[in-house]
Amino acid sequence: VDQTDEGKRFEADLKAAGFNTVDEWNVAVTSVSFAYSAITDNLTDDLTNQIAEIEKDTALAQDMKDRMIKGLKAMIPSENNKNVVQKLIDDPAYSEKLKLLAEEGE
Repeated sequence: VDQTDEGKRFEADLKAAGFNTVDEWNVAVTSVSFAYSAITDNLTDDLTNQIAEIEKDTALAQDMKDRMIKGLKAMIPSENNKNVVQKLIDDPAYSEKLKLLAEEGE
């Protein structure tokens, strides 16, 4: 980001919006995206099913299972994040903006 004029403008916009770094902004957007997907696409159930399948798999080494499960659990948003995003979905000022998250994944 800091290597181009466009990147520097982007970083300045993010800082003006209250973020200290681009990484901080990225974590926020990713967290909102996971929570939005969990609510709109029932992602949590899918991830929970994947975790259960890995736990039952006898062909995988335990350390591999542990790493895979840890990664999948990290994608499940907290109840607090889901509650916050649900409030944003219910707010007309944010609902259309949140739909852009789904469009980017398509």
